[in-house]
Amino acid sequence: MENYQLMIKAYDRPGSLERILRVIRHRGGKIKTMNMQVESTQQLSVNFELVDSRVKEQLANQLIKLADIVTVN
Repeated sequence: MENYQLMIKAYDRPGSLERILRVIRHRGGKIKTMNMQVESTQQLSVNFELVDSRVKEQLANQLIKLADIVTVN
């Protein structure tokens, strides 16, 4: 299992956070910590500390496919 952090910027739309969490759940990731802040009227920032058996890049590649996502680091 690998521990890593993801910093996600996304559009603040209804259901955005739920869609992000769903991708993490489907990919088998376990969230250790989560911190979300609304940065502006249109964007939010979510920082995750995750435990996952897969590499970070695989999850990041799945998340960036969501229409809500601006950046994943």
